[in-house]
Amino acid sequence: MRSVIRIQERKRSGVSRRKELEYLAAWFDRLESLDDAHRLAGLVFGLFPTRHLQGEDLRHSDRADQSMWEEVPTMLTLRSRSRKRTGKHETEPVPENEERKRRQREAYRRRQAEEWEAIRWLVERGRLKVSELGVVPSATRLRLLQWIGRCNSAPLHTFVTPEGVKITMTNAKTEQRTMLVSEDGELDLPDYEFVFTLTDAAFREAAAGEEGVDA
Repeated sequence: MRSVIRIQERKRSGVSRRKELEYLAAWFDRLESLDDAHRLAGLVFGLFPTRHLQGEDLRHSDRADQSMWEEVPTMLTLRSRSRKRTGKHETEPVPENEERKRRQREAYRRRQAEEWEAIRWLVERGRLKVSELGVVPSATRLRLLQWIGRCNSAPLHTFVTPEGVKITMTNAKTEQRTMLVSEDGELDLPDYEFVFTLTDAAFREAAAGEEGVDA
C-alpha cells in the first residue's frame, strides 16, 4: 500500500497545480485581517522548517505583552548556497606570488644559515654540557630548551636536525643541576650533556662543499 501511495505522489508531483494555487491566492485575498491569513496559512501549509539565524536582538520596547509581530524586523542578508551561476562574473587574474615566494625562500635560507652557524661549532666540539656554557643569548637558550624537549620525548634521547646534525642526550636521568645564564634571566635545570655528530648525508655534503672551496 505504501508503495502505491509513493507512486501516486510521484506522478502527482509532475502535474501542474496552477489552478489550486490561484484558488488559494483568491482565498487569501478575500480575508479581511492578518490574523485570519495566519490561521489559513497554518491550516494550508502547516509548520515551515525552522532556520536558526544568529544576530543581535534589538528590542524597542520592554513590554512583556508586546507581540512579536509588532517588533521592528531585523534585516539580514542571506547568501545563496546554490551552485548555479545567476549572472556573469568577471574573471579575475591569477595573483602573481613570485615576489612573495622569493622573499619566503630567502628568509628560510637565512634562518637555515643562522641555525647552522649556531650549531657548527658544537659539531666541531663534539660534546657539550650545560654547565660549560657561559652567558648565552636568548635565542641560544630557546634552542637549547628545544633540544632538551625533543631528546626527552625521543625513545633513545636522540633526534636529527634539518641540517643533518644528530643530537644525543647521554645523561637524561642525571641528578646534577646547574644554572643556565641567559641575557634575559637565569634558569635552574639538570646538567645535561649532549653529543653532536653529522649524519652520513650531511658529512658527504660538508665534504663536497669543502672540496668546492679548495678548488
